[in-house]
Amino acid sequence: MAEDEHVPSELYYLGKFNFPPRSLKTYQLKTILASHAIPVPSKAKKADLIKLFQENVEPRRDAIIAEYKEQQEQKERQQKEDEEHLGRGRRNWVPSRRAKEAMEVEERKTKRPVKHNDEEEETKAPLRDKDGFVIPELPAHKRNKSTTKEPSFTAQDSFASSEEDEEMVIQKMTRDKIKRKRPSPVQQQQQQKQQQQQQQQQPPVMKTRRSTRSTFTAQDSFASSDEDVDLNDKVEQLHQRRAKVTRRRPAPPTTKMPEPSTKKKDNDDESDDDEYKADSSDHEEDDIETADQNNLMDEVAWLVEDNAMHEARILGKSRSEWYMLFGYLFRVYLGLVCLVLLGTTIVVSSRAYNGYCDSEQDGISHFSCIPCPDHGVCSNGQLGCPPLYHVTRPWYNAYGLLPIADECVRDSAIGRAIDSAEKHIKRILARAQGQEVCEQLRMGGHIDDSAVARMNGSAIFDALLQIHSANDQEIEMDTFPLVVSNALQQALDDPSIQYSELEGLPYYSTTNADMPLWCSVTVFLLHVPARTKYISIGVLAGFWMVIYAVYKYQQHYRKSQRTKAKLRQILNALEEQLKKHKDHPESYDRGIPVSQLRIQTSAGRINQGDEVDEWMRVVHQVNKHPQVRRAHREVAGELCETWELAL
Repeated sequence: MAEDEHVPSELYYLGKFNFPPRSLKTYQLKTILASHAIPVPSKAKKADLIKLFQENVEPRRDAIIAEYKEQQEQKERQQKEDEEHLGRGRRNWVPSRRAKEAMEVEERKTKRPVKHNDEEEETKAPLRDKDGFVIPELPAHKRNKSTTKEPSFTAQDSFASSEEDEEMVIQKMTRDKIKRKRPSPVQQQQQQKQQQQQQQQQPPVMKTRRSTRSTFTAQDSFASSDEDVDLNDKVEQLHQRRAKVTRRRPAPPTTKMPEPSTKKKDNDDESDDDEYKADSSDHEEDDIETADQNNLMDEVAWLVEDNAMHEARILGKSRSEWYMLFGYLFRVYLGLVCLVLLGTTIVVSSRAYNGYCDSEQDGISHFSCIPCPDHGVCSNGQLGCPPLYHVTRPWYNAYGLLPIADECVRDSAIGRAIDSAEKHIKRILARAQGQEVCEQLRMGGHIDDSAVARMNGSAIFDALLQIHSANDQEIEMDTFPLVVSNALQQALDDPSIQYSELEGLPYYSTTNADMPLWCSVTVFLLHVPARTKYISIGVLAGFWMVIYAVYKYQQHYRKSQRTKAKLRQILNALEEQLKKHKDHPESYDRGIPVSQLRIQTSAGRINQGDEVDEWMRVVHQVNKHPQVRRAHREVAGELCETWELAL
């Protein structure tokens, strides 16, 4: 979108509707946000500043532009009203800084030079020539008149008129003719007292040896009266802001300036010297003016500092709100901790007083007493453990200081014996159930699901006793009945184990059956439908047939590979023999005996394993080969068969 022509240049960041705030630098973003009275955190990053710009400046684009234009119009109206009130050309003239400095220089020209004390003149080293002799000098009263130095050349002397030169000459002549008089001791004391009183009333002024000419500013140029009026308006605004500030800067401590030491010899001359008095009054006026300037600069510096502190307070407001919220949360946390500690103290004291809860009590009363542990029997606040268990205190409750229940724990050897007895009980019941199922298969060929093999508790005990005596376990016979009873109770936790009583005797049974292999297969076939049986038999038969076929194929493939390798070896040997025969026909025969070739290909295993069958397959392949010829010849008086390659 094109840039809006009605947006002022000062609001360049609002000139475009899609102005990219990322093109601005960090200090530019801070300046823009501060100009619109938007608090900025001290450690904010550029991303945070861009977010504040997008949230607080961009939505208010039209309002900001309208407000800025209204301020400019109001300023123009105020300027027109001031012009109508004062009138063009009738304003009060305010001298600029350069004009003030020129006036001060002209005033200082009329002042007499400072006279040195006689003692200081006496202490000066006399002038000497090259040979070391003292050069004689005129007396002090003649030397002062004749050797008074003229003021140094300044910038104002270059454009001085003839009238100013005449006035300076007349002032110099009148100043030389004035008779110097020194004040009396009484007048001197009175002057000193007055100076002390003035110094106590006035704030201390820091005097430096800087030049009276200040640095160049915008007011030193050829400024018009309008700029002077603007300067006065700025000073008045500073004073108004200074009056609105409620905080006052503490006054600096009054310090007494050291009094200048005066000599008695000069008292008589200074008392009667009118020019000296005028000079001292001029110095006092300069000091007062310097003090006023310093006070004004102090006020400006204090206002700048107060503005910075005000901005810091605005920026720290959000931080203080977070600190306040953290304080509230911390107080709530402390309150909760105190409540928890109070409740814990009450529970601990009540448990320590009441002891253990009875085994029949519900869980609601466990806050006022110690809960009874597992495998424990509690009554009258005391803990008791059943046989094969003993009381054990946890390691984190040394000496029983905490109101925590002890534990009823059995010995590890007894625990292993109980677990082993439980496994044997389940196995015994499963075997009995398997025998019952197999008997039903023998009797009728069908299975009754309601048939259950029950075993008496005494029979189970006798079977376990035989196992215990055979294994020679470390459990004593006195504790063995307790081990069996605990194992039976622990086995009843399994849902597959049932307990029943017949004629007052305990009987145990199980739904699991442990049967032999033939019985398991028979039961499986009885429970499987006929179609499923045929499908399973066909799948099994086909599976084994595929396995047999794959095995035979692999076997035939390995044999054929070995046969091809031996045939290739024989052909290579015959080819080499033919080359040798062509090169040396008298030394080498054309063919090779078959027995020699068989020995080379069998690697020493002529009649072992399947070598005979493999050699027969090699002979069959050689007979079918078109380039191999069979021949017979006599070797060492015996007839033998040879193979050779045809040309």
